[in-house]
Amino acid sequence: MSDKIKTLSEAIRYGSTFIGETKLFFSEDDRCGCAIGTAYLAVISDHPPNPVSPDNIYDPLVERFGVPKEVIADVSVSHFRSERNREQCADWLASKGY
Repeated sequence: MSDKIKTLSEAIRYGSTFIGETKLFFSEDDRCGCAIGTAYLAVISDHPPNPVSPDNIYDPLVERFGVPKEVIADVSVSHFRSERNREQCADWLASKGY
């Protein structure tokens, strides 16, 4: 299924169906993710990168979807600050064509 996902917004929506939500990139048990962490777990790897860092999460998503790193960082920060939930992050990305 993950090979059919063409946009970052789709990856967040798809991952949200089976990955719990947290404000951190990943929960300690790797079963929850923030908006960007959820996309990573859904389409890049079923395990967080080692070490967990913004670049190790953002770079594969930039490569896969062509979304500028600044856009990914904005989504991550807005979710962490509770400005948007994952669905709202996906909606915002979709409105921008991502």
